[in-house]
Amino acid sequence: EEDHLETLETSLRRAAQKLLEGDAAQEAVIERLDERIKGHPAYVERLRLEDEAFENEERDANVKAYDDQLRYVPPNVATLKSFDDLVDAVNGSRAIAKRVFSTRVLWLLRLAPDRLAKNHPV
Repeated sequence: EEDHLETLETSLRRAAQKLLEGDAAQEAVIERLDERIKGHPAYVERLRLEDEAFENEERDANVKAYDDQLRYVPPNVATLKSFDDLVDAVNGSRAIAKRVFSTRVLWLLRLAPDRLAKNHPV
């Protein structure tokens, strides 16, 4: 029979308190409880719901930030031949060109999602 998640979490807190009070044997208890909690279906569902809520709360801000960044990274950034070409592509701003050139992760904004998925498993 599987324990309730709340029971496991209470036991984990008690074991942590005992460990802080000097009972070194609680370390193994904590490891076991932590493993059971992380594998508990209710815990997995809680994390899924928290992730979903975070995504929903942040979606508009993330879309806006993405769109803002696209203004500074030219579509052909990966194929430009020189720094001066990049300066031209960002309407003459050497500061923006320097940032885009030195921060290559920004180039991923212009990578097709299917190509990005091939290179990044998440």
